[in-house]
Amino acid sequence: MPEIVTIDKAQLLAHEDASKLLNQLLGDPDHSLSIQRAIKKVRPQAALPQIDIGDPIRTEFRTELDALKAQNQSLIERIAAEDQRRADEAAERDLRSKIDHASAKFHLTGEGRDMMLDRMKKEGSFDAEAAAAWVAAQEPSSAPVANTGFAPSELNLFGVAEKDDKFALLHTKPWSFFDNEVNAVLRDFQAAA
Repeated sequence: MPEIVTIDKAQLLAHEDASKLLNQLLGDPDHSLSIQRAIKKVRPQAALPQIDIGDPIRTEFRTELDALKAQNQSLIERIAAEDQRRADEAAERDLRSKIDHASAKFHLTGEGRDMMLDRMKKEGSFDAEAAAAWVAAQEPSSAPVANTGFAPSELNLFGVAEKDDKFALLHTKPWSFFDNEVNAVLRDFQAAA
């Protein structure tokens, strides 16, 4: 049979109030675990299933979760590095293509191409065409070609530049001129034979 203890009303009210407060604190979703941990610290023998069973499970899950977070962060960094590497390669290919195009457009030699690259570095510019144009502008302009004396400087082909009577028939009756010239060539062959 349970033992009956007599307490005065004030003690009963204080006990009920403390019991309600403890139940409210243990039922609070934000503070329940911290309250139970505090109770376990003061009374290690107290049976608190959320702490006794839950903490080891939470610790195990937290360890696995932290490992997954670290692995995820590592993968994110690797992917970002790979994306950056690909972007850098694409930018380099694009710049090389622009440099090759500008070199070809302005007919730059190896030395001219080096000057173009030096200009781009000096100016901090990636505009290959502008640098190639600058290099081309630095080249001295070529002097006009003088008469070499190899061929006549004035050509009066078939009496076109100046009137020549021996070609007059060519300009008025080309077929008659042709017939006369063929007959003259044939006569020269007969005379030589």
